[in-house]
Amino acid sequence: VVLPFEDLSEEGNKSYFAAGIADQIRVTLDQLEGVRVIGRASSVFAANSGRDVRKISDDLGVAYLLEGAVRWEDNRALLTSQLVDAIEGTVLWSNAYDRTLTAEDLFVIQRGIADEVAVALSVALDLKLSIDDRGRLEGTGASSLSVYDKYLRARFGPDSLKHAEAVEVLREVVDEDPNYAAAWALLGIRIGSLQWEARSADEARAYFDEALQLTKRAVVIDPFLAEARSFHAGMLVGTKDYGASHQEHQRALELGGNTSTLTQYIRLLQRTGRIRTALPQAKKIRDLEPLSRFFDLEFELMRQSGRYGEAHTALGKMTEGDYSTFDAAFERWLLEANRAPTSNLTTEYFVQARSLATVDVGPV
Repeated sequence: VVLPFEDLSEEGNKSYFAAGIADQIRVTLDQLEGVRVIGRASSVFAANSGRDVRKISDDLGVAYLLEGAVRWEDNRALLTSQLVDAIEGTVLWSNAYDRTLTAEDLFVIQRGIADEVAVALSVALDLKLSIDDRGRLEGTGASSLSVYDKYLRARFGPDSLKHAEAVEVLREVVDEDPNYAAAWALLGIRIGSLQWEARSADEARAYFDEALQLTKRAVVIDPFLAEARSFHAGMLVGTKDYGASHQEHQRALELGGNTSTLTQYIRLLQRTGRIRTALPQAKKIRDLEPLSRFFDLEFELMRQSGRYGEAHTALGKMTEGDYSTFDAAFERWLLEANRAPTSNLTTEYFVQARSLATVDVGPV
């Protein structure tokens, strides 16, 4: 697992930059055959939980952790990282970089860290390295560190950076660097999200049409960028061209798409009634994101496909047997209502869920 890198900047306002560096390294390591790299959501959750190395290892089912720290001020970066054997509690590899950087230098360092970690893992696990040299790090290609910083701020910045603000920042990025495929792709998705804030159907359609063209442009600029293809595939669903969307999703996954790519693909399969095909993909997400809410998706698919016994087991794991919250109680009632609408348990579970609701959910 690649844990989020710590932000050591004096003002403590570069956490998005540290997150971006860790994310790029995660993408590269994910290209290694024989290595399971935990997804970002579970990595962040584990790092913020206050757990020690051994507990993180147990919770995620991993043997090795990569951790690091970043300080970047005025184009000078201090970046440290180390690979830890969580079982033995020993450091397998560590390195530090302290230099004045260009964007190209930073990407070389990111790739260098990933490659050195890959070598250390290959020795520890007796693996054959086979990183696809055609693969490119998501977010690379920025012409300067200032452009890259803006991109990461729009992507990993604080929640206060709303869609409209992110769009403004990303428009600056592509104006400064028109060949930055990752920025075009992210701009497309951010603009696509604005359609839900539109004041009219015409305005919503205009946002959608622009987003579709922007994600397509990203694919043209860099056809090997998995995220660009994934974003474009998601936009194609809105055109109801499900065949084209399916092809783009497949290509994105071949190029190393992440859990977000898998989730969008599953939603496409759900929409086209291919629930049984979607289930194995949901299991992959569960393996990559053992601590995140992505696991709910597998439960949802089990329920939809009538696999109620498995769904009940999955729900028990998700809730750890605690149904004292409305969400947990509601899911248990909904599952039982699907399985046996007129059973006594269905009535009992509804009564419990209703007692926990903050609004009136109606009669039994």
